[in-house]
Amino acid sequence: MQLAWASIGIAEHAFTEAIQHAHGRVLYGTRVTDFPHVRRLLADAYVRLLAMKLYSARCSDYERAASADDRRFLLYNPIAKMKVTSEGERVIDLLWK
Repeated sequence: MQLAWASIGIAEHAFTEAIQHAHGRVLYGTRVTDFPHVRRLLADAYVRLLAMKLYSARCSDYERAASADDRRFLLYNPIAKMKVTSEGERVIDLLWK
């Protein structure tokens, strides 16, 4: 599960750095963060980050609440590692644009 949380941390750090950098830039008399296409990319990246956190937190809850009968974490944790890490890559790709 550490892989998913590490991906979230890396993507979140890159997200805050990208916002700070873009907000400090001015093109054509306008801050870069005020352009509609940049706002859309940043909003998409933020929503993906939020979904990554929520899904990983839910997987951790499944692991904490696991019993002999309820072993959903055996399914959800490997999926979280794969999906959250790949979404982290998508967030980084959005920030590159």
